Amino acid sequence: MDGPTPAEPLDVITVDRGPYGLAVDRHGERLYVAHFPFDTVSVIDLAGEAPLRTIAVSGGPRGVAVSPDGTRLYVTNFFGRTLTVIPL
Repeated sequence: MDGPTPAEPLDVITVDRGPYGLAVDRHGERLYVAHFPFDTVSVIDLAGEAPLRTIAVSGGPRGVAVSPDGTRLYVTNFFGRTLTVIPL
């Protein structure tokens, strides 16, 4: 056996530089991408596979999570040693 067979990508979505962490909303409509160390989080429309907006988040955003009720985005900030809570 030569090792695992590479997966064939379904699609490629272009985002800003430094994509690091990501989360999908509970309806599967929005993708949130943290850009480390560039202090932004992109909001991607998954149906259209296009960026909707960019949110400024200082401190080196790395991880993102959506609250279970879908009303908040939590962003961990590596350099700032903080957690930013963003209303959705």
